[in-house]
Amino acid sequence: ANPVTVTYKITMHTYGCTDNTQDVTVIVKPTPVLYNAPINDSICNKAAFNYTAASNTTNITYSWSRASVSGINPATASGTSATINEVLKNTTANTVEVIYKVTMHTYGCADNTQDVSVVVKPTPALSSAQVIAATCNNTAISYTASSNTINTWFHWSRDAVAGISNPAVANQPGYIIKETLENTTA
Repeated sequence: ANPVTVTYKITMHTYGCTDNTQDVTVIVKPTPVLYNAPINDSICNKAAFNYTAASNTTNITYSWSRASVSGINPATASGTSATINEVLKNTTANTVEVIYKVTMHTYGCADNTQDVSVVVKPTPALSSAQVIAATCNNTAISYTASSNTINTWFHWSRDAVAGISNPAVANQPGYIIKETLENTTA
């Protein structure tokens, strides 16, 4: 992680006289490496990705950039510090991987760039109709909720409604709503 000095010993022989040895040194500057790149990092949709790059090599300046990723807003981003703090919006029904290029500049040598990735999870949305067809009084309704986002699970509830005799329903597990509603208005 730090510069290392290498010493060469040069021994010279001439005219059968005493040998002369002299040192020649070179400093080998390190290639900086991130020691804290996240592994399997993920965030929820519209959450901030917070990451601060760090290396054991000293005297580093950092920059980062993110290319356009289909389904992620904002489209691109970049910065000139070790810290990435960006709110990412996933506009798809699937997880989307976002890759940041973190570049480390040090000791006037060639830059080293490493990838830092985060998976942005989607916000599930109903893919089933959001209006149930009108029904007659005291007739059973049935609604099946669905989403294009995999691994979505469902709960449903209903507030008490004036003119409907059925009481409120809270936190029912499942994706199917089945109940018979009674209209008590005259």
